[in-house]
Amino acid sequence: MFKDIPVDVGVIYEGERIRRKDMYIELGGPDIKEK
Repeated sequence: MFKDIPVDVGVIYEGERIRRKDMYIELGGPDIKEK
């Protein structure tokens, strides 16, 4: 089902809807002091 997405999705989360207010992204990685 998620073969084209480069992240692991647990079986318990398959089919779960992600709402816009529940999404976030973190940029910078471990080299950035403040995120």
